[in-house]
Amino acid sequence: MTLSDRLKSIESYSSAREKIPSPLARIAERAEKCALAYSGGVDSAYLLHALIACGADVKAYFARTAFTPSFEVEDAKDFADAVGARLEIVDIDVLSDENIAVNSAFRCYHCKSKMLSVLIERAREDGRNVLFDGTNFSDDDASRPGARALSELGVRSPLREAEMTKDDVRRAAKEAGLTLWDKPSYSCLATRVKQGIHLDADTLSRVESAEKFLKEKGFSDFRVRVREDSVCVEIRRNDFHLLDIHRDAIALAAGRLFPRLEIGFAER
Repeated sequence: MTLSDRLKSIESYSSAREKIPSPLARIAERAEKCALAYSGGVDSAYLLHALIACGADVKAYFARTAFTPSFEVEDAKDFADAVGARLEIVDIDVLSDENIAVNSAFRCYHCKSKMLSVLIERAREDGRNVLFDGTNFSDDDASRPGARALSELGVRSPLREAEMTKDDVRRAAKEAGLTLWDKPSYSCLATRVKQGIHLDADTLSRVESAEKFLKEKGFSDFRVRVREDSVCVEIRRNDFHLLDIHRDAIALAAGRLFPRLEIGFAER
């Protein structure tokens, strides 16, 4: 690297650091050698950016499970590459745990506990004794059963500690020039299957294929919900014009993926 390149790098680093909100910057600067449970969503991606900008020695760990759509893995890799982050993809078999596969009201808690425990172990093997995650200040613990696992396992949430809401994170990510600042929130594939229906790899794969089809048709935010006797395709109102165009094609594709189930549509 030439002297000119080094100076540009220093200037870029300094500029990025100045844009990090002070409360978060103070946490990041004290982080030293840390690990991040990284999903590739806007919260954990922005936190990864902030930690790097503030000079933290951070490594990101992405938990890949049967609940993870392939595009999320690729998005996570692309962003980590863009910000120069170290990233490890950790494969975790969640369906072998019946507490998770049975799909009860406690599924999210058991799943989060399993994934975080594995990531903590991997981080410790790398000499990292602090695990961060991307929970923000506006995330409601009452509606997120997995939040209990964070507390039990001692996982820290810097965005929450800095009192940054989801809107704050999006604004900060936009100001930092991160292209994913307006990326829609995307819950895992398990949330598409009605509670009480046993989870299996085949059903999850069919859901992923159906949602991939919607994405290819230009829909921006959607869900394919599996019930005992039906599948409901949920679309945002601002995409209803696309539904008018593609309704028959979507119904046909969904019917092939989920034979013997009724296909319906609803506003998301």
